[in-house]
Amino acid sequence: MIDKTVPRRIGCKKDRHRTRARRHEMLLLAQKNWEKWTLYGNVGFRWQTTAATHNYVYVGAVIEREINQRLTLGAELFGNSPKERGSRSDVAFNIGGTWKLSEHLNLLFAGGRDIVGDTTAMGYIGLQFLTK
Repeated sequence: MIDKTVPRRIGCKKDRHRTRARRHEMLLLAQKNWEKWTLYGNVGFRWQTTAATHNYVYVGAVIEREINQRLTLGAELFGNSPKERGSRSDVAFNIGGTWKLSEHLNLLFAGGRDIVGDTTAMGYIGLQFLTK
């Protein structure tokens, strides 16, 4: 089981007044494996340091199952409190997986949509190159 609480600085950019805008993040991660199943998730809090931004909480959970030695499928549910003043919370889901093409190459794929907030569809496909 992984259990980490890690404060970290994750961004820094110049705004129109040439000052630095910083944001910080506190994150808690957990993972549990049993047989061909894996369950993992995170809970985090992001501090925004400029007046125009809003601090927010985010959370996510994934369950995956190894179908065979080459294919893993999973489902993810995630969301966050409002990121900007006057906006709404977001909640979305994805269903996807990993197809092992070779020892050092995986095909990653996912699709889903928002449940709360902007009701848009999303999709992802990518290649993962493994070096070890």
